[in-house]
Amino acid sequence: MHWYNDRTRTGFAATPGHLVLPPELTGVRSPIVVALGCFFPMIGAHKVLAAYGCLVPRLVTGGFDPTHHRAVWPSTGNYCRGGIAISRILDCRGIAVLPAGMSEERFAWLSGWVTRPEDINRTPGSESNVKEIYDKCAELARDPANVILNQFAEFGNYVAHYACTGPALARIFDELQAERPSPALGSLCRGIGIRRDIGGRRLPQRGARRTHCRGRGERVPDLAAQRLWRAQHPGYRRQARALHSQCPF
Repeated sequence: MHWYNDRTRTGFAATPGHLVLPPELTGVRSPIVVALGCFFPMIGAHKVLAAYGCLVPRLVTGGFDPTHHRAVWPSTGNYCRGGIAISRILDCRGIAVLPAGMSEERFAWLSGWVTRPEDINRTPGSESNVKEIYDKCAELARDPANVILNQFAEFGNYVAHYACTGPALARIFDELQAERPSPALGSLCRGIGIRRDIGGRRLPQRGARRTHCRGRGERVPDLAAQRLWRAQHPGYRRQARALHSQCPF
């Protein structure tokens, strides 16, 4: 459950899989490095690591009893599939909660991994219908045997990426630094949805020419963190409160 799998997903690579997009392709003067999560086992996505980080701490601390509890995995797909895979290999019962409008390939995969067909819960809508996912989780949570493993609320998610993803990204940079004359780490781009869990705080400064995100203390500029800083600004907070008062979720 790490970034160092080779293309067969059974061997070990010296450096995590990645692509380097050259300026000739992107039009950007600096090379852009893309870390690849497709070599993770079982689901071909890094979210299986997030699922591992959420369930295993509960298992080893006694917070999850495989003979009694059911692990509920809400998402639009990859984290949900990762959770079902981790549950299955650890002999726990996993329950998938995802929108009915997601791809048939996702549901076909889930059908082969869940222990019972009723453990696949299809909520209304598609990828943008997140509220319906958590409405279903609220319903399932009424049964104390169901443990909701919300990736955005589980600290183990962040810890797993802090311990695994951050050093893996640093290893990629070290290799590129050895191949290129005096490269500097310019910025780190992470999707807003995985802002808190991708482990970028483990990246050292590495000679970055720019310092940090305003108000966030990151060692390298981070587009997602800048978005979060704006969300903390008083003007943005007022807008957020106004929207929240109109939103039932």
